[in-house]
Order: sequence, then structure tokens, then C-alpha cells
Amino acid sequence: MDYDEEQIRDVYAHYGLVMYLSQILEYAIVTVLVALRSSQKNALTRQDIDEFMEGRFHETFGILCNQLRLEAQGQITTEFDQPSRQR
Repeated sequence: MDYDEEQIRDVYAHYGLVMYLSQILEYAIVTVLVALRSSQKNALTRQDIDEFMEGRFHETFGILCNQLRLEAQGQITTEFDQPSRQR
């Protein structure tokens, strides 16, 4: 394998890793949103949770972050916003 092929392989490997980790983060945010919502309401059915999660998985990362800020009502730190500022 020559140098160019190695570089291409590495780029795709890093891209795949970043996409995987970002999807895990998005899933975790949606899970936290469900937990916050279930603590605010008395009883959520499994169908309510599934519908809520399905709707959130169509949102962008920025929208999910904003929803988390609103639902958490200031319980998250400003460190959560740091990656956004670094871009």
C-alpha cells in the first residue's frame, strides 16, 4: 500500500469514528431528554417514549442541544457549549 492509499484509508477511518461517536452523543442527548420529560410527567407509556425519541432523532445536533438547555433549565454547564464555540 502506498502513501496516498494509506492517507485515504486513514481519512475514511477517522471520519467513520467521528460519525459513530457523534451518533452516540446524539442518542445520549435524546435519552437524557426522555429522562427529563419522564421526571416532569407522572406516567409515560412506552409508546409515548418511542414517539418522542423517533421525533427527536430527526432533529439536528444544534436543535437537540437547545432542547436539552430548555428542558434542563440551567442544570447543564457552559462546558457543553464549548465545542460549538471552538468551531
